[in-house]
Amino acid sequence: MSQMRAEEVNEFIREAQMLAKLRHPNVCTFYGIGVRENTLYLIQELCDSGSLRDFVSKKGAFTVEAHAVTFTRQLFSTMAYLHLRVPPVIHRDIKPDNLLISGGSVLKIGDLGTSREQGAAIEMMTGNVTGTVHYMPPEALRHVYRKRDEAPKKMDGKKWDVYSCGMCVYFMYLDGVDPFSEYTGMTVVRKVKDEDARPDIPIVGLTLPAAIAALVQKMWAPDPTARPTMRRALDFYNAALKSSSAVISIDAKTSIKTTNDT
Repeated sequence: MSQMRAEEVNEFIREAQMLAKLRHPNVCTFYGIGVRENTLYLIQELCDSGSLRDFVSKKGAFTVEAHAVTFTRQLFSTMAYLHLRVPPVIHRDIKPDNLLISGGSVLKIGDLGTSREQGAAIEMMTGNVTGTVHYMPPEALRHVYRKRDEAPKKMDGKKWDVYSCGMCVYFMYLDGVDPFSEYTGMTVVRKVKDEDARPDIPIVGLTLPAAIAALVQKMWAPDPTARPTMRRALDFYNAALKSSSAVISIDAKTSIKTTNDT
């Protein structure tokens, strides 16, 4: 077994050990590990409705009343559970493809291969990062695409997840439209990393209610310290659902411009 192979095995075992400790109705249940023909694999529950992306594409119009509210609440409460563990578990690749649907109504967090336990005494994280650029915060993109001689800056993994969850709310409420869907990957990197750009939020027809739009803006704030915790985001979301008034000043005929908005 080569040194690289040994490192891969150790990483695989680390992931399995972490998954074995997680028991939550909205986290894909981990059953064990196996070896077949020199290949290691994880055994997890089957989510029969596929990913959130699959669910939206098959469902057509992704109505807020039918699914988005339920799935958003489940996502926020589950991420709050992970972040409040000791030590906290951070995901770092929350996106529609890694949110799985079981029975047509239960959202489960999947693909925890990029997850880590963030030490309680070490709030920030450095090290290697992975993810999908459309759902990655600017601080993570600046880490990945930094100059060779530039030292990595510390990042708070929990606030990374908050940003990604905000983008997933955007995806759900806009009937499966990815943030920055009009741009290629490297254009997204440039706009988010260098310009702190954010997607425009359509308001016409209340596609995304203003109170929830305000929360999403906070979740993808350029400054990570300005983003709420997942527990607070859940509280804000529940309050937003009860609110019939706009929380932010908008022109109903345009879009909310979120570039450089904190």
